[in-house]
Amino acid sequence: MSISATAAAEPVRYHVDLTRAREQAVRVRMTLPGPFEDSIDVHLPVWRPGLYLVLDQAGTVRWTRASAVEPAGAERHAEMSKINKSSWRVSGLRDATAVVVEYEVWAASLENRTRHADDTHAFLNPSTVFMYAHERRSSPVEVRLSTPAGWRVATGLPADADGVLRAVEYDRLADSPIEAGFHDLIAFEIDGVPHEIAVWTGEAATPSSEPAPGSVRSAERYRAMPADFAAIIRAQAAIFGGMPYERYVFLVHCHPAGRGGTEHYNSTIVGCTPEAFFDADRYRSFLSLISHEMFHTWNVKRFRPAGMTPYDYQRENYTDLLWVAEGTTTYYEDVILVRAGLMKPAELLKNLAKSIGDLRSRPGAGVQSVADSSYDAWVKFNKRTADAANSTVSFYDKGALVSLVLDMTLRERRGGAASLDTVMRALHRAFPEPTAGYTVADLRRVIGEAAGDDDGWIDRFFSTLVHGTADPDFESALMTVGLTLVGEPPKDDAAWIGVTVSDEGGHAKVTAVTVGSPAADAGIVPGDLIVALDGHRVRAGDLDKRLGRSGPGATARLTLFRHDVLRDLTLAIAASPARSYTIRKADDPTDAQKAAYRSWLGVDW
Repeated sequence: MSISATAAAEPVRYHVDLTRAREQAVRVRMTLPGPFEDSIDVHLPVWRPGLYLVLDQAGTVRWTRASAVEPAGAERHAEMSKINKSSWRVSGLRDATAVVVEYEVWAASLENRTRHADDTHAFLNPSTVFMYAHERRSSPVEVRLSTPAGWRVATGLPADADGVLRAVEYDRLADSPIEAGFHDLIAFEIDGVPHEIAVWTGEAATPSSEPAPGSVRSAERYRAMPADFAAIIRAQAAIFGGMPYERYVFLVHCHPAGRGGTEHYNSTIVGCTPEAFFDADRYRSFLSLISHEMFHTWNVKRFRPAGMTPYDYQRENYTDLLWVAEGTTTYYEDVILVRAGLMKPAELLKNLAKSIGDLRSRPGAGVQSVADSSYDAWVKFNKRTADAANSTVSFYDKGALVSLVLDMTLRERRGGAASLDTVMRALHRAFPEPTAGYTVADLRRVIGEAAGDDDGWIDRFFSTLVHGTADPDFESALMTVGLTLVGEPPKDDAAWIGVTVSDEGGHAKVTAVTVGSPAADAGIVPGDLIVALDGHRVRAGDLDKRLGRSGPGATARLTLFRHDVLRDLTLAIAASPARSYTIRKADDPTDAQKAAYRSWLGVDW
């Protein structure tokens, strides 16, 4: 079942037929060179890097067939049978010089950035489309695309003069999404390094040189992308000492449901709505996403936790360090925008204050540690239930805030001589891909070296904030850079029963119930359909307003359906426990605080 090592230099070849993209059909012909023993197993990954969720992508494979290539070049039928949910065995190959595996994938999902095809484009995340053999995972790869007329191709993979895409191995192919179709292509350079932005908008023709008035391409912010992206990249490269690639490609899907992004080796795929280029706040959110995915070029793609390298495509890859891989990246996304001159410090502080308020209002923050959140990403964070807010915390959001505390602690202890930037650089130097990756012990050591001394604070940091559920001391941390965290008292007149609702048929469907709330005490559960309050019809959009008429301390009668049975429940309306926060500059900062502030954000106090 193995391939001879003498064939290791022979490439694995893929031919991808996109000529039926309008039918959302992608046909793949994979050729694996021999020699073989009697059989070989081929696999499709069950997950894709960048999303910690088993997707069972083999479910989109419509059909498969295989043939063995004889020494004279003729092909004969080879038996291909399923051996598990994402693996097939091709048999009868003893005298074959190569095996050809053909299959068709249904490409109909823009969600999770997996694979999508129509008459305007085909987006392929290779880990969701390209099969592989374990024995040839380190072999070079060639990919040839057959596309409809007028289509062009954008990808981080290099292409030869004939348009054949090449990768040093399957892992690089899997980490290089391909966008083929009618897309706008914007090229720019940073210090001689070429960068490209390929924007797909769903238009059924290659964009003309002159954008139509009112179109996305006519927007001033659209035209600002190259300069803004370059500012982000320069600010990030300043941390690590340069760009770690020879070329970089941004793939942008701009459509009404566009959102989210995924990092890749020398490219990224991000989504946005057309409004992102016409609204200042939405454009800044888009730039935050770009900053996040770009920072992953180092943090994850050039160094990552031990549990994530090398990738095992057939099962979950566990680590309790996603709070660094994702949370620290989230922390930096807006810090970088300020350093790049693309966000005002006040906006960053507003975002941080909101994040702190959200964390302190979340019951799950006292239940799940950020390390456990990292490890359970596969079964909790990416499989969220109605109980998520009560029992979990986000390794993105809390990871970012824990990173803030770590950054401020290092700056304070070293008088500005070290920071989280120092830790990032050290991890980049010490654990470059494809090394085994860093462990918790490695991270503790790197932090200790950056701090220069340790009176036990590193143990306390990890035991309370990483592996524990203690509330971070943001107040003390922010004073390092002369900032004060101010908590606004809860509003006594804000009525609250502890439910989250959505509209269903004009009624308020309960989607979540806060533990310990009046709703929980009254026995309201997710799925209940609230139809009336004190005998009057209530809708999702006016539930809070109707509760506010009675006010905290009053008793209310809720009428609801559960399993199509009408019920009346009585509960006591409470005052909302939520607190909002603001971050303000200290009235009389020290010179050290002002210097730390400038070092942190790159702007004067």
